[in-house]
Amino acid sequence: MVHPGVVESRCRDGLLGLAFGALLAPTAFHLGSRAPYADPDFFWATSAGRWMFQHGGVIRQNVFSFTAPEHPWVFHEWGLGVLAAGVEALLGAHAPLALALFACVTVFVALLFVATRESVLPGEPAAGTASAAGLALAALVMVAVGPFFAVPRPTVLAAVFPLAAASLAFGPRFEVRHLAWAVVLQLGWANAHGSFPLGPVFFAVAAFEARGSERWRLLGLASVLGALVSLANPYGWQLHRLVFAYLMGAGPASVAHDHLLEFQSLFSVLHVVQETDLVMLVLLALLSLVALRTHPARGALMLLLIAMTVRQQRHYVVAMIVALPVLRAPAEHRFRALGFDPSRVGRARVRRAALVAGAVMLAVFTLPRLPAPLADPDLARAIAALPDGARVHATFGANGFVIATSRARVFYDERNDPYPESVAVDAFAVDAGDFDALARRGATHVLRRTGSMLPPGAMEELGEWTLVSLDAP
Repeated sequence: MVHPGVVESRCRDGLLGLAFGALLAPTAFHLGSRAPYADPDFFWATSAGRWMFQHGGVIRQNVFSFTAPEHPWVFHEWGLGVLAAGVEALLGAHAPLALALFACVTVFVALLFVATRESVLPGEPAAGTASAAGLALAALVMVAVGPFFAVPRPTVLAAVFPLAAASLAFGPRFEVRHLAWAVVLQLGWANAHGSFPLGPVFFAVAAFEARGSERWRLLGLASVLGALVSLANPYGWQLHRLVFAYLMGAGPASVAHDHLLEFQSLFSVLHVVQETDLVMLVLLALLSLVALRTHPARGALMLLLIAMTVRQQRHYVVAMIVALPVLRAPAEHRFRALGFDPSRVGRARVRRAALVAGAVMLAVFTLPRLPAPLADPDLARAIAALPDGARVHATFGANGFVIATSRARVFYDERNDPYPESVAVDAFAVDAGDFDALARRGATHVLRRTGSMLPPGAMEELGEWTLVSLDAP
């Protein structure tokens, strides 16, 4: 006969796992919606990956532009570009949703396992169980970052790297095998996304926290080796130079910082920021301040990431996603200090229930809505009307689709960095209605939303978009 307390515990564990898995529902709904994939980054990255497959080498010049075709391009997401192009070759129009699903499931599973692994506090909790504090923190992170996985931006696809690095650095153990994994992870990260400098920072902070223990040397070595191995990329130190320029807002990045919302301060774009994002950021800041008392290094690290997010809101996903591995130990410690005895939950039962619930959510909300369209149909028609070899200035946000679906070349596009600063200035001036740069740069067409300011020329209105053919330069 099974003791009633055991039955009650198993029921509780299963319900907790089901509730955690059900948190995937809003994200799954966004993933399966028929709203267009309006973000252009996936498409220009896929086009670059396709180019690399065709030419058998890493792309190094701005081949998609007519204003700066020979300008150097350090494609810091080249690995993800190759991945996206490979998936596109296999799945065609399903590629964006497939990659978004892959990123969503990977991060969901990773959060679940980090939340339910053994505690980082000595002897707490017992083997085979996990604390409710970890699951609560994981739930907070899922609610905060879930909607971002509806669009397969390179930044979102790369989110698994900071989560994995922080989980290794602040995990319950760090042995030689973990050091090997850390180096491999950093190598992949440096060839997938420009956020890779965070890896050595995580391990350095973890080494500082563990000073005096047996693991601090290995963590310190992971930080040093991670920094060194990041040089093993096709662009060498130029990649680090690009990341530093973006961080400091230098060169063409300074123009992007002035005009693009994701590069601007959180306080300057409050009118477009979701209220839930602000609430989550405030909660994270409060948790980080509390962590300063018991885990000052971790609290300081999180406050640094929050400060980076306030300065540039584009860091929001990274700040939120690493909160679980960094702040789980302080959260458990705080629970105990407040006199709570956090309920122990069966790790295996919670994981099974959560994975089943998550799979059901994805199946119910996502699969019936396949396939989702790749772009705004009016935009697709306007791009199809462009002649081969057209030199087009498109509204910012449409250029990635022009690159991916036509043989036209663009004035400027969402990549930002493979352009001289003067081209960036001219491009945003045209967006603001100053059309003098069009003739000076040799543009033949302009593609803008219907109803916006348009230069003189032969106009073809295609629903929400208007294509203007300019006089030959």
